[in-house]
Order: sequence, then C-alpha cells, then structure tokens
Amino acid sequence: MERILVIEDEVEIQANIQDLLEIHGYEVLTAGDGRAGINSVISSSPDLIICDINMPIMNGLDLIKELKQYPEFYTIPFLFLTANASQDSVRIGMGLGADDYITKPYKSSELVEAVEVRLEKSKKLKELFLTKIEELKKNISFSIPHELRTPLNAIMGFSKLLMGNVKDFDSSEMENIIGHIHDSGARLLRLIENYTYLNNFISNSITAENIKEPHTTEPSVVIKKAVLNAVKHYAKNLSPLFDLCNDKVLQINEEYFYKLVFEIADNACKFSDEDKQVKVVSIYSKDFFIVKIENYGRGMDKNEIKDVDAFMQFGREEYEQQGLGLGLAIVKKILGTIGGKLQIDSVLYDFTAVRIYIPLAQTS
Repeated sequence: MERILVIEDEVEIQANIQDLLEIHGYEVLTAGDGRAGINSVISSSPDLIICDINMPIMNGLDLIKELKQYPEFYTIPFLFLTANASQDSVRIGMGLGADDYITKPYKSSELVEAVEVRLEKSKKLKELFLTKIEELKKNISFSIPHELRTPLNAIMGFSKLLMGNVKDFDSSEMENIIGHIHDSGARLLRLIENYTYLNNFISNSITAENIKEPHTTEPSVVIKKAVLNAVKHYAKNLSPLFDLCNDKVLQINEEYFYKLVFEIADNACKFSDEDKQVKVVSIYSKDFFIVKIENYGRGMDKNEIKDVDAFMQFGREEYEQQGLGLGLAIVKKILGTIGGKLQIDSVLYDFTAVRIYIPLAQTS
C-alpha cells in the first residue's frame, strides 16, 4: 500500500483529502504545518507528498527547500495544493522541484488522478533505477575480477617460467617474456590510474583550476602522441590517419588533454576491426577546439551511447575486451569540469565517431 503524506493546516481540508485517498486504497499520514511535515517525511519516508503552500511555522516553499538537504527524498513526488495560483508562485514551486500544482477548490477526481499519475511515474523510475543498479552490480562483479586476474595471471605465469630457468632462454625469448610481463603490469597500472582519476573527481579533489592551468599550446603534438600510444597497444594493424588544423591555445593543461585524446583513441582501437584506419581530425570554431576520432567496426546503438558511464560496458558476454568502462566516464568528467562537450555518433556494426569540444583559452 502506497503511503501519502498530506501537509495541510486547514483541518477540514486535511480530513477531506485523507478520507478521499483512504477510500482509494492509500495509507495517509497528516501534518498541520511545514515543520511537522518535515519531521513526518524523515520518520516515515512517504511515497508521495501533498502540501499546502500557505501554512504557519513553515510554508510549503520553505519546506521543499529544506527537503533538498536530504538526497534520499529527492525522488518523492511532490504536489502543491494552494488557493494561490499566480504565475510567480507556480514558477517558484516548479523551480523548487514540485511535480504538479493543484488549485483550490479542486475536484476529487482531479486530485486522485494527479496522485495516480505521479505514483505510477515514480514506480517506473524506481524500476528503471533498480534495473540500472543491477546492471552496474553485474558489470562490476564480472569485470573487476577479470581485469585483475588476467594481467596477474600473465605476470605470475611468465615470472614462474623464468624462475630458476633464465639460462634456458636466449635473448630474444627473454625479451619476449619480459615484454609480456611489462604489458600486463602496464594494464594493471592503467586500471589503478583510471580508478584514481574517477575517485578524485567524485571526491572533488580535482578542480577546474587543476585541469585548466597551464594551457596546452601545441595540441597537435599531444594528439599525435596520445593516438600513437593507444594504437601500439593493439595488434590489429590499425593505420591512424591525421588531418589536424593549426594549433590553438586550449583552456586545458597537457596532462588532461592527453588523457582525453588517449581514452577516446584507445576505445577507437579497442572496437575497431582489423586493418582499418582510425581517422583523427581537429578543427576549431570561435569558442572550441574540436577533436574527432573515428573508427570502423563494432559501433554502438543509441541506448549504449546514452548509458555511457563508469563501470558500464556493453556486449561483454559476446566480445572479449579490456577495461572497466572508466575511460569515457573520465572524459565526461574532465569536459564537464571545464565547460567542454562530448558528442558520440555511431552506427551499430559500422562506425563510431567521438568528438570532444575543448574551450579555447581567452587571449587578450
């Protein structure tokens, strides 16, 4: 049974709403002012709130402002009930997060319909949220052990092969074995670095000032370095094709600009078909320096593009792939911090083009 909290200082109206909703099968809690309403929300966590605006002690607008201090209540549907239907009050209420606005006097059917619609929407959002949580848990539980075990197995296996048997290998064999150990260690190091990057963003350890200064002055050099480093990690005979514009000073330092380009290039290489070109283009507009990296291969559908985030991977059961899905999540964090943009265009099983928009530095 859904629980509805009615916050209304007029006793008769409060009782009428309570009777009406209980007839329709809802559990109803009541409060006579905003402060009592806050306490009831905290103690009972209702499924929906109906709240008058003009009340003693704390009015409805102040109540919804205070509720914003509690993230766990953000998703509770909130219906304002008031005799004051001015455009300003409607705008303020909706701007504060109200889901609907019902004017006194109201029809019983109008109120019940508003409640039903908001509860159904809330139910669907919760179901979607739970689905996403389960998908995230599945991705984490599958990918993290795999990403740790695979390179560790290589390191342990090759190092065990060498222990006590070094003299049995010639120099070329030794170089090959050491190369495998190094690549596996590098894979683990990148995993840890990306996790640290993401954690630093979440904890606000990385600020816009950290990312912007000092500015990047030769983006073409950074682009080529990042792309070529990404390509060499994959034995796919990929041929990067560069079409780069004249350099502009970017409002981002080289470390973070390199990170942006490398993560996009790495994804392009990872999901590219054998013997295909990876095209790298840069242009600039009035406000942005734009880098586009395009590859031909697996592609993404619209839902995959929409769901890009940390620990989100797609089709891992079908495709062998490295990583935890942190790369594009980090790209989004960096760009969001400096006022940049990320754009992904893709056709499934055909191509993917990723564009990053980096603000140009302001010159006097």
